[in-house]
Amino acid sequence: PNGVVTIDGVYGKLTIGPNGDYSYTRNPGTPGGVDDVFTYTLTDGNPVAGGNYAVTLQPATGTITPAPLTITAVSDSRKYNGTTVSSGTPMVTSGTVYTGDTLTTSQAFASKNVLGVNGSTLNVAGYTLTDGNGGNNYTVSTPTALGTITKAALTMQASRQVLP
Repeated sequence: PNGVVTIDGVYGKLTIGPNGDYSYTRNPGTPGGVDDVFTYTLTDGNPVAGGNYAVTLQPATGTITPAPLTITAVSDSRKYNGTTVSSGTPMVTSGTVYTGDTLTTSQAFASKNVLGVNGSTLNVAGYTLTDGNGGNNYTVSTPTALGTITKAALTMQASRQVLP
């Protein structure tokens, strides 16, 4: 209609403008590190398709921007045990870990101490994002969560001593 051509590929869509400018949009949920190949037929009225033209293909450069991903610590409660260990598992709250990529996460309390109800901060202690590019296909943010460490029970028993 307006000289814009759109071609659907396996992993995305190529849009070519009337002046030759183009853009590529990757489909959500498709794997990274793959090539999308587009073919075209030049029709110019000659019985041999494209016979009136000499076509030269030129390489082009493009930019793939990292996908945003938010990994959020989850709330946790436990009794004081002298460590910052949390049994919670952080979760993806925004963005997508694309097909073929994997994510493992862990979290920990920022302090081992009793700080009151929801007075403890839980941090994403670590994550491994395997995407074939050292995790560089994603821009990751890691919000914290609130949690509680309660007092541990301590039982003391006096011993009886007989003095001479």
